[in-house]
Amino acid sequence: MLFRATVLLLALVAYGEVQAQTTFSMPEMDKPFEKGFPAAQFTSVNQIVLDQNAPLSEFYVGDISELKFKDDDELMAWLNKLTADNYCQYMISLTERKVLLYFDLQKGAPGWGVTGWNEYLNSRLSK
Repeated sequence: MLFRATVLLLALVAYGEVQAQTTFSMPEMDKPFEKGFPAAQFTSVNQIVLDQNAPLSEFYVGDISELKFKDDDELMAWLNKLTADNYCQYMISLTERKVLLYFDLQKGAPGWGVTGWNEYLNSRLSK
């Protein structure tokens, strides 16, 4: 009986470690929209353009007031396209009309850089 319980416990611990390694989520932070992260431009044609003049960053902040959606639910559905393959997460402030993007840079293709991430983001959003 003790052997079975030990094996079960080890299996659960191993499963938890695998889950932890494959889960990607935004770290907690105070006042994330005031951190001075590089800009992500959200355009009136519903595209995202990361700042080409800044080095590639895990975090970008953008103003979403230019986006053309009938309501916030439609906006959220559009942003959720970014998280489908777990390369990107976001935090949104609907009152400030800002989005913080967080990228798992380890998952991007080697050498993507800002241009590669821009192409990736807009390919996700067009689906």
